[in-house]
Amino acid sequence: MNQFSGHILRRLVGSRWNKMDINKSCNQCHADKQRMAKVKIEDPETKQKNPVDYRWIHASESYARTLHSRILEVGDEKGASCLDCHIHRGEGHFGHDILKDEHKLASTHPDQLNKTCASRGCHDYAKSPFNQGFVKTDVHAIEQVHLPGIRAFLEKDRWQSAWHWGSILASLIALVFAAGSIIWLVVVYPKTKKSSDPLVGSELFEQVMLGRKPKKAPAKAVVAPKKPALPEGNAVQTPPSAESKGGDNV
Repeated sequence: MNQFSGHILRRLVGSRWNKMDINKSCNQCHADKQRMAKVKIEDPETKQKNPVDYRWIHASESYARTLHSRILEVGDEKGASCLDCHIHRGEGHFGHDILKDEHKLASTHPDQLNKTCASRGCHDYAKSPFNQGFVKTDVHAIEQVHLPGIRAFLEKDRWQSAWHWGSILASLIALVFAAGSIIWLVVVYPKTKKSSDPLVGSELFEQVMLGRKPKKAPAKAVVAPKKPALPEGNAVQTPPSAESKGGDNV
């Protein structure tokens, strides 16, 4: 009786919900990350229960970053709610079934996405085979969500993202520059005492891009050579000048 009455009440109340109310109902469970992390999904073939991945745990958070969610946040009902995408609207279902992506009749199955996106007149152009790239846009892209920890970095869904590969490449380049700077500071600089400007090309950049004149090295002071010191007892006596001699000068 509880199931029947609850079902009827949800239908009566739910018919008066707007899309934001529908999302709040879904988020009572799906926005709770700790609760979602405990979910086990049963494999239909092996009947083995497997833990969910980060994509499942953060599904509500990744959706909140999409344009669909942001349109609803400002009160515009043109945005797509959770049920707009995840409910199968085929004949005989009447909006009840939420099927797994792997199910061929699921609204989120790759073969059904064009119909789902075009439902209710949202994206009519999704029916065209030339717009399959748009249809396959990942609404729950995991790279949109901040995931701490090395395990999240190694999440399998991330390896399909060009941004993930780009961040790895940028990190490697930064690591090479950091290692070169440490080697120069520890090994090269103590011996040469030279600045690293010629090495990184900063002076050339200033000349070409900023139009500055090249720096001139300071002129070195000329030091007169020192006369060798004579040993004591061998002092050379200078002859007396003409003025010191007696007699009249002519």
